[in-house]
Amino acid sequence: MEAARRRVAIVGGGPAGLRAAEVAAESGADVILFDAMRSTGRKFLVAGKSGLNLSNATPFPEFLDAYCGAAGEALPEYFYQALNSFDNVALREWAQGLGIETYAASSRKVFPVGMKAAPLLRRFLERIRSLGVEIKVRHQ
Repeated sequence: MEAARRRVAIVGGGPAGLRAAEVAAESGADVILFDAMRSTGRKFLVAGKSGLNLSNATPFPEFLDAYCGAAGEALPEYFYQALNSFDNVALREWAQGLGIETYAASSRKVFPVGMKAAPLLRRFLERIRSLGVEIKVRHQ
């Protein structure tokens, strides 16, 4: 007997919701993404007005220090694992996989070469749709 596929509902079509849909679909789940707005990814477009700072090119141990606070307390293990599993290098590789080149500015901030959010969002949506994600907009 064939095992039933997991069914996943994601609420919110911002960057985190889109990424969650991508990861769930890549793992073999049937995914429906619900967004109250008329289109998904609007936060990408808003952030893109200033060039779309995607990440920071700081080496990972230094990058983690930014999350430890002034007292240098240790990160909770789940937070460390989350950052480590999709770090700043992986994010740039992910963008490259969408055909979007990135660069690190002198400030170490990472931006798409074209400094535009729309091409990245368009390719991201194409990818998740190609994975079979169903997107429902204007949905409460």
